[in-house]
Amino acid sequence: MLANIFFDLDGTLTDSKEGIIKCIDYALDKLDHPVPEGFNVNDCLGPPLRVSFRRLLNSNDEALIERAVAIYRERFSTIGLFENKVYPQIPELLSALRENSLKLTLVQDRFSARVEERLSEVVW
Repeated sequence: MLANIFFDLDGTLTDSKEGIIKCIDYALDKLDHPVPEGFNVNDCLGPPLRVSFRRLLNSNDEALIERAVAIYRERFSTIGLFENKVYPQIPELLSALRENSLKLTLVQDRFSARVEERLSEVVW
């Protein structure tokens, strides 16, 4: 019988697209680097940040890429983290799973008080 269910936060329980895109735009703006013509910023959803910035900046300059990531994280840690929406019916789903004695676990590579705060909104 199933006893444990593992979830990711971004893209599974919440739609984080708005925060990610705005943070990418913020970093590019701070670097005075426009989005390349014809580039779909939605392609940055999913891949690691360094891969996305390498493509966006059209550069292999590791210092520039690290600077872009640092600027992205500067905004994400204070604003972008909260620019997401819980997917419809997720709170009800989590409640139903808990009522059936299932252990719910969040698998997240960046746990912090801010993520915990965000989870409280999801009814974790």
